[in-house]
Amino acid sequence: DAGVTALADALRSDSIHPSDLYLSMNKVGAPGASALASALSTSRAMEKLRRLHLADNRIGDEGALALALALRSSRAPPSLRLLNLQNNSIGDRALVELARTLGAGGSLSRSLEELLLNANRVGDAGATALAAAIRSGATKLRTLSMRHNVLTPGGTAEAELRRVCKERGVKLSI
Repeated sequence: DAGVTALADALRSDSIHPSDLYLSMNKVGAPGASALASALSTSRAMEKLRRLHLADNRIGDEGALALALALRSSRAPPSLRLLNLQNNSIGDRALVELARTLGAGGSLSRSLEELLLNANRVGDAGATALAAAIRSGATKLRTLSMRHNVLTPGGTAEAELRRVCKERGVKLSI
């Protein structure tokens, strides 16, 4: 997490404005994700950030929750197109907040096109929240990938998510 904390400090200084952050497979934990979230919510770094890759880390619910809240409250209008949170032990608690951010009609809703959540611990509550966000029509999401999570197979939440994604033209991998 020390490397991500140093990156967060650089982002906070507004000395860098990356379009892509590839932080996958860097052993980023909740503290590192929280530091990154804080930087993203208090700097102008989001102005040009298009892709944020945090796959194969260990940010968990705490780190993902911090990111969701930061993406909701960022000063700068987000241009984030892709958010890759695969394989991070993210569960329903954080995903419900991320869905609220997507469905709120804010700038992230208007920019995020691809959300990758494979190999996490997303269950029925998270799927239901995502379905509601997509149903609201506030999101520009076009691709949602949720393979290898803990949804009830063939359950109501999965069926609703499939139905809403089909109606809204969102490509769903589940």
